[in-house]
Amino acid sequence: MSAFANHASDIVIDTRTGRIENAALHEKLALLLMRLIVIMLRPLHLFGMSYAARVVRTILPSKKSMKYILADDSVMRVDYCDAYWICLIVPNHVYEPVMLNFLRAFKSTPYAFIDGGANHGYWSVLASSKAYGANKVIAIEAASDTYSHLEENRVLNDDRFVSMNRAVGATSGEHVRIYGVKHEARTMVASQGAVPILDCMSVSLDDLADESFFEGVEAYAIKLDVEGVEIIAMNAATRLLQKNTLFFFEDHGADPTHSATRNAMENLGLRIFWIGGQRPIEIRDLSALNAIKQSRRFGYDMAATKSTYWLSKLESLVLQGQMAAA
Repeated sequence: MSAFANHASDIVIDTRTGRIENAALHEKLALLLMRLIVIMLRPLHLFGMSYAARVVRTILPSKKSMKYILADDSVMRVDYCDAYWICLIVPNHVYEPVMLNFLRAFKSTPYAFIDGGANHGYWSVLASSKAYGANKVIAIEAASDTYSHLEENRVLNDDRFVSMNRAVGATSGEHVRIYGVKHEARTMVASQGAVPILDCMSVSLDDLADESFFEGVEAYAIKLDVEGVEIIAMNAATRLLQKNTLFFFEDHGADPTHSATRNAMENLGLRIFWIGGQRPIEIRDLSALNAIKQSRRFGYDMAATKSTYWLSKLESLVLQGQMAAA
């Protein structure tokens, strides 16, 4: 299979068993050390991981890339000791369990997946894999340097999804600027004194859904990890809002007004489900989020739709208590 035939110099890590192959002694030592650090930092939600990875890379350097085996037909290449993706070095580490459990729960459900803020393509790789339904997927990444990794992973996985170097926005074809140093936290929203580091063109969710690649699709699941542009993107998706569309977004703990959920509920008329607990809970009153959002540091996962197609499936999960426990 082509995904395993390229780049013989890669350090190969099986995320299911933890097996490390093609690593020199010092590289294997670095990865085993990072595995221990990830386990130790889990109770702190991996706070301090960037610093730890930087120290280990400095002391035990390598010019190799790392290739994670995610499933029998799925791989993802990242830089050596990448501070964000190093969490996968721990066998069976569950990255973003809510999204994983969605893929598991709906692996037999026909839908197309739009991966907004795809980063290196982790969810695009899995959503398009046989294990999770071989869905049609379009992956969107705004930062050109991160996009190069996304493109590489698309090719490594037999070109089974489409990737675009675009920023999800209100309309297509607008020039936008990208801010932020860490690849996992790039944004179009400029904080005070921020300096843009990259440029990109925008694309609307409606235009993505109209791509010929999605011809014949009747239902969409859209992951919006677009660092502050969620409201703008959803409000502009007028055609998608009339279709069988399910949105995933975060309501951040630092936002006491619950603006993302408020907009989806009050302006767009969507029904909202918090999907980060032991079971999905429908949010009928915004005040319920005051009890759910216990930390200002984290985002809280929400699903939003008004489609009867998706509502029947979400309501079934609520009754079964399956989503977060799948």
